[in-house]
Amino acid sequence: MKLKQLAYAISLIGLATASAAYAADEVKTERIQVTGSNIKRVAAEGATQVVTLNREQIERSGATSAGEVLRLLPAINGDDNSTYSLRPTDSGYQAANARGSFSATSDILVLVDGRRMPVYPEQGQVVDLNSVPMSAIERVEYLNSGASSIYGSDAVMGVINIITRKSLEGVQLRARLGETSRNDGARLLTSIAAGYGNLETQGWNLMVSGEYEKVDNIFMRDRNNTRTADLRHLGGPDRRLASSPDGNLQRANGTWQPLSTCTGNTPAGGVPLPSVGRGLFCPFDPNSTTQIQPEVESVGLMANLMVKFGENLNLRTNMLYKHKESGNFLNPNPLTLAFNANQNGNPYNERVTVAIRPLGPGLMRNKDIEVDLTRLSATLSGSIKDFEWEVNAASGKSEYAESGSGYYNAAKLAAAQANGTLNPFNGTFTAANVMALGILEAPKRTSETQLDSIDFIARGDLFELPAGPVGFAGGLGYFEETYKDTPDPLQVAGALFQDPQLATVNKSRDNVYYFGEVNVPVIKGLDLGLAIRQDKYTEFKSPVTSTVSLRYQPVTQFLLRASYGEGFKAPTLRQLYATQTSGFPSAKDFTGCAINGQTPAQCVTRQYQARSTSNASLKPEQSESKTAGFVFAPIKNLTFSVDYTQIDKTDQIETLVLQDVLSNPTIPVAGYGTAANLVTRLPNGLIDETVAIILPRANLAKTSTKLLDFNIQGRTQFGATRISVDNALNYIISAKKSPLPGVALAEYVGLSGFQRWRNVASVKAENGPWSGSVSVRSIAGFVDTLSPSAAASTPHSPSSFTTADLLFGYGGFMKNSKVELGVRNVFDRAPTWAAASNSSSNVDLAHDVTGRYYYLSLQLGF
Repeated sequence: MKLKQLAYAISLIGLATASAAYAADEVKTERIQVTGSNIKRVAAEGATQVVTLNREQIERSGATSAGEVLRLLPAINGDDNSTYSLRPTDSGYQAANARGSFSATSDILVLVDGRRMPVYPEQGQVVDLNSVPMSAIERVEYLNSGASSIYGSDAVMGVINIITRKSLEGVQLRARLGETSRNDGARLLTSIAAGYGNLETQGWNLMVSGEYEKVDNIFMRDRNNTRTADLRHLGGPDRRLASSPDGNLQRANGTWQPLSTCTGNTPAGGVPLPSVGRGLFCPFDPNSTTQIQPEVESVGLMANLMVKFGENLNLRTNMLYKHKESGNFLNPNPLTLAFNANQNGNPYNERVTVAIRPLGPGLMRNKDIEVDLTRLSATLSGSIKDFEWEVNAASGKSEYAESGSGYYNAAKLAAAQANGTLNPFNGTFTAANVMALGILEAPKRTSETQLDSIDFIARGDLFELPAGPVGFAGGLGYFEETYKDTPDPLQVAGALFQDPQLATVNKSRDNVYYFGEVNVPVIKGLDLGLAIRQDKYTEFKSPVTSTVSLRYQPVTQFLLRASYGEGFKAPTLRQLYATQTSGFPSAKDFTGCAINGQTPAQCVTRQYQARSTSNASLKPEQSESKTAGFVFAPIKNLTFSVDYTQIDKTDQIETLVLQDVLSNPTIPVAGYGTAANLVTRLPNGLIDETVAIILPRANLAKTSTKLLDFNIQGRTQFGATRISVDNALNYIISAKKSPLPGVALAEYVGLSGFQRWRNVASVKAENGPWSGSVSVRSIAGFVDTLSPSAAASTPHSPSSFTTADLLFGYGGFMKNSKVELGVRNVFDRAPTWAAASNSSSNVDLAHDVTGRYYYLSLQLGF
């Protein structure tokens, strides 16, 4: 960057979102910095809502990982700690997204100490919350509105800022051990933190913490609502599969029949499976061996050094490290094989399709995963007169290594089928023969992401107005991100049978940005905030994003707040630069059918050769955020707030599907012109099937989400007993999406993944060394479909789901020490079956099927 540009960016005073302070009890003179602004202020209640989870709340939740802390935030739409079976590569991983968001890559920016983290390498798109050691967390702050003018890309619908611990004197030991009431799913978390040196008197403090976590698996078969894919005992369909060890075949007329006599508890002649097709089957139950909670083992470390060099110069260095190992597996590959008449002794005088799945320990598809995250950070800060400044440099890397087994080599399988070595008609298609032939592969994959950054911030008061000082913050920064994804050569070539072809990525990019904020007290009680920011990536320059906010506090007990902001979200390196993958999707070519004289009703679905690809011409997604709300404290120690948020997005990145390309040839596609240019047609107008159709990512979708957040906090005392009550409700008014330009917005609220409300309530009582609390979590019911057009015809609608947790504690046996006994899901509630978002375990991803869970926690301080 040129010196002239640097000087301009440093001198820029921009415009801001945030406010001066509100405190119901008393005015504090100490200024603090809250997520959503770089300006330090007197109190936390500002022009936008920030929810803070302190260390005591996190400990009380019984969480053993940072991802589990999401259970305390009803506005966050995180998958619960089970249901990993569909994506074994995500074992032990937890992302965050805002409720009402349609983004596949998360509309929430995750920060640690206000700075970005390297993303999870397997997909290279979002931060894994579980990469931060629990023992390192001091508190979590959640800003539930857009903040691109402060933080840049990704802060479209909110920001999660994980604040790490800064100093400690002495030693703290913590241990938590728990197990379900069914004696499985055990969880162990132990940690030690030690610190030496007093920052105020000695000028330095060194703190080191370490933790160990172990999570045991839970099998589907050990929970009533997941023990079988046959859901008729729950009022649902029979979702067992045709690809069974016994085998089934489909005749030319479309009907199914067992390949031979069925074994096990199934009638010899088979049973009907309406969800598969007409006829009888020897069924396979995929839930018999699959996990709903994977095994996870991890080690986390943090080292933090704070040094004061006189009155006006401070240094903080911080190191985070997390090593995580997880193991998950799926059932053996389902095999769907076609045989011509008389091929391999086919006794039927016609072409048939055989569905079979040899079953054995060596045929299970295993995924053993290791992830290492390391992040080093150094911050030098100081002050000159009334102005503060800080410089931060950070480097983070996340490395992913995956070892698989039990995957069929497609070419070797085809050869064994062709020469008759594996013959379903004579009983030789068995697990033993598959193992003996050596046609199974053990693919290996490595990925890594890296983020290196440096930034400068200056803040202070510019001058005094009658209503107070005009505060400002301004700065600039630079970061470089790198993503390398190297699947096994067999995965890149698509050589594993019925396993997706994987793309490679090896790319870096950088970004230079500058920003500024001002907070202007217009009159007493009325603050105006303004902020601007611009980012210049390697591929594009972002629009100048801005935010304007108002905070009005006419009396101590009442606060009005509102804001308007613009945001953007940069395309990921995978979306921009991943290599092509090939496939044969199905669609109807209405244009070709018309040329052949066929009506749309006569047009049949066909397979076409296609290549899915990234798109280096992608634009950033754009957003607008509007918020309005109030905070009211009618009496001392009682506060409630209501906040409205509306976020509209355009140019959301989606992967084009074949039917949309063929049915909407005029769709604009950056880098290609229109969708018509993705298809090669012959002079007569028919598709040239010798040339693959291109299916790139494109800026297509438009979304609009409207939300309400209600919060109540109350404190009171009866004699020596202190009572605190907290309730947080997130309510989705509307969540609409248009998947393509020109298509009307469709409403998704009330469908799977868009439950209308989620509520978290807690009551805590303390009396001397004793404490107790009850927490209740509820989520609304929904229609079991992902499609608005199918909602009216979907008969299944799971009801609302509520669980209650209890916690009892005693801290009178030793100073700074405490023992706690907790029960999660006291009444052992199990959610109703649902298949739309998770057809593997038939439990909606927002629900937990763990059941009742007991845990014991011990904290010792010296």
